[in-house]
Amino acid sequence: MQKRVLIAEPVEDICIKTLTTNGIYVEQGPITSLQGHHGLIVRSATKVTKDIIERTDGLEIIGRAGAGVDTIDVQAATQKGIVVCNTPYANSISVAELVFGFMLNHARSMPAYDAAVKLGEWPKGKLPGKSELAGKTLGIIGLGNIGKEVAKRAEAFGMQIIYVDPYVTMPNYQRLPVQEIFSTADIVTVHVPAMKETEGMVTLEHLLVMKDHALFINTARPQVLVPGVLEQALDKRPDLLAALDVHDVEKAGPKPLGRFSDRILLTPHIGASTREAQQRAAKQVAEQFVDYFQSGKIRHAVNFSSIPDELYPFLDLAEKITRLGTILLEECPTKIEYTCYGALASHGQLFERAMVCGVLRSISDASVTYINAPLLARQTGLSLVQRDPMSGKAYGDSLTIDVVGTERVSIRGHINEEKDPRIVRINDFCHKVDLVPAGQKVVLMYDDKKGVIGAVGDVCEKNGLNIDHFFVTPDKKAGTALAIFETEGKMNDICIEEIRQTLQTKGISVYRAKAIWF
Repeated sequence: MQKRVLIAEPVEDICIKTLTTNGIYVEQGPITSLQGHHGLIVRSATKVTKDIIERTDGLEIIGRAGAGVDTIDVQAATQKGIVVCNTPYANSISVAELVFGFMLNHARSMPAYDAAVKLGEWPKGKLPGKSELAGKTLGIIGLGNIGKEVAKRAEAFGMQIIYVDPYVTMPNYQRLPVQEIFSTADIVTVHVPAMKETEGMVTLEHLLVMKDHALFINTARPQVLVPGVLEQALDKRPDLLAALDVHDVEKAGPKPLGRFSDRILLTPHIGASTREAQQRAAKQVAEQFVDYFQSGKIRHAVNFSSIPDELYPFLDLAEKITRLGTILLEECPTKIEYTCYGALASHGQLFERAMVCGVLRSISDASVTYINAPLLARQTGLSLVQRDPMSGKAYGDSLTIDVVGTERVSIRGHINEEKDPRIVRINDFCHKVDLVPAGQKVVLMYDDKKGVIGAVGDVCEKNGLNIDHFFVTPDKKAGTALAIFETEGKMNDICIEEIRQTLQTKGISVYRAKAIWF
């Protein structure tokens, strides 16, 4: 099926070109026209609400051509299994350069000098802008992608860098508590995401302890400031300077902070408004959609961790193992027990998502993805237990997964040298098992007696089916055998039942007879 993407806001042409050249059908229009689309691309103006998400059918991925996703209900998307991604690196340089534009304009009073000279005046040295950035202390709140770009440029200017970030450690810079950042720095710039933990993190107390003639810059989100505190601080501290690119009300109209004249610089949320940033964001979001639709790879999702490329084949393997196991179990499983061998041992929780997908996609029409798999597992009562690897077992990088109900189906698989998934054991059948979990396979478990291959061949011939790749492996101890084969043409339930009955008339008990599509 050709994937369909709705682009709800204007984007650079490179976005549309990248999508269409990869076989993706693109439509442009408002979000109200979202219907039957597999992907949605937005920028900052479109609000993707819970109501919109819940009314969608078949939507798989939402992409923001920019850094923030505060206009998207990420929780609602996650519950529905929809990937929400952004382009976190696209605008980092543009925002960092705007920050330095604010610094330099305040340091040298360029707007005021410009206005005066244009009026015919010559106020050389009479305005307050007489300071250098070199030697000043820059306090960075949030050392993520943008914060690091700011720091990189600050080093080139000869500035001293202090920072606060709970997740990042930079040995070359001094990490301090927020209060000390404000009391120590000559310039404080904020680069944190919009989230509950950062809402209202900058208070009036923080602003009032800033050094004489200090500068506060916010190009992140207006919500990081307690409402009204910047205006109060500028009233109480006539020496304090500020620069904002983000505002509580982002539309035309009076701005109360404008009364502070040259002490504050206000721009209309232009941090990412460079040609280069827009090109990068448009191209990156399109490439993320192509990766997801073509190979299932998830890049820069805000509701899912990035997956190393080398693990994707094992995720595919885990899903196919549990699909096979669930179908052979012939009932809804209540538990999955699994063991990760070799380098896979530390990735159990990631593989659990794929295992849940394999189970639930086999027994229901639920829209289950890696995004909502843990939630759906809890809702369906499916428990997952990771076992410690058995010592002395030289299984390499492999997975052993048991799908458990009233009975148990245990399957082991690995990835071969060609990076293809292989199943090498089903229950106690392991001799020469090398099942390729792709396309349709027919699996038979039966009493190990003669005449099975001939009987199966007769039934298939009667139904116009040619058999390919038929192999049998015995369980000598149990006196049973496992047969797996392919057919040219679709094997249906009627033919499967005929095979079962034909073998039983020959006195051969059949324990499992299933046609499985991978």
